[in-house]
Amino acid sequence: GSAPDGFISAFMGIALCLLKSGCDTLSLGNHFSIIICSVIGGLLSIFPGMAGLEVSQFYICIGSIMLFIPGMVLTNSIRDMLAGDTITGLLRFIESLIVSMAVACGFAAFDVMSDTTGSAHVIAQLVTAFLGSLGLAFVFNARIKNAVIGALCGLGGWGAVLLCIELFNSEILGYFVA
Repeated sequence: GSAPDGFISAFMGIALCLLKSGCDTLSLGNHFSIIICSVIGGLLSIFPGMAGLEVSQFYICIGSIMLFIPGMVLTNSIRDMLAGDTITGLLRFIESLIVSMAVACGFAAFDVMSDTTGSAHVIAQLVTAFLGSLGLAFVFNARIKNAVIGALCGLGGWGAVLLCIELFNSEILGYFVA
C-alpha cells in the first residue's frame, strides 16, 4: 500500500489494541473481543475512503487484521505435533482455527459494508442498534459493564441480521443467527 495506507493502518492498529485491552478489562472473553475488534476494524477502514482520501480500503483492512492473526499459536501447534505432543498440538491448532474464524467473521462485515452506496445506511443502523440497546439496559438499571455488554450484543445481533440479508437474502435466517 501507499504511505497514507500505512499511516491510517498504524493509527487503526493503536485504536484496535486499546479497544482489545478495554474488552479484556470487561472480561468479554478472548474470542468475542476479537470479533468486536475485527468488526470495528473493518468498519473503520471504510471511513477514509468515504472521507474522500485516496487510500485503499483493502490495504488498510489487511494492515489491521494482521494484529489478530494467530500465527505463533499455529506454528507452535505444528511444532508440538511434530515433537510427539499430538493432543497439545491439536488443541492449539483448533484454538488457532477458532481465532481465525472469529477474525474472519468480524472482517466479513467490512466486505458487506464496503459498498459505498449503502454503507452509511448500514452504519447508521448499527449505531442505532448499539445506542438503542444501551438505552434499554439503562432503563432496567443495569450496571455499566452489563449495559455495554448488552449494547454490544444488540449491535452484533443486528449486524448478523444485516449480514444474512446481504449474503443469503434471508431476513428470517438473520433473525435466527442473531
